Amino acid sequence: MHGRARLTAKAADAAHAADALRDGARRRMARRLGLALHSGADEVADAASDRLRIPRGTLQALLTGPLPTDDAALIDLARRLDELEAAVEASARTTRGDE
Repeated sequence: MHGRARLTAKAADAAHAADALRDGARRRMARRLGLALHSGADEVADAASDRLRIPRGTLQALLTGPLPTDDAALIDLARRLDELEAAVEASARTTRGDE
């Protein structure tokens, strides 16, 4: 994910890269959360918020907030999305282990 962000950033298209990163993260998290792959950011934010006990607004801003305007902001977005995905993945493993 970080590599893709860097490549697109080099092409001076941070907004497109951010959209692609968010879309991929949303789809992967939807699957991990038991949602349909085409679930919207609101649905994913709600489910992840419930699972992780993170305020919905924080997740909504990450998934749909303002687009990055420079390389540093794009890399930061990629890092934050990666951390969120890792937390969702870890919670999914924990939940399956409890069953």
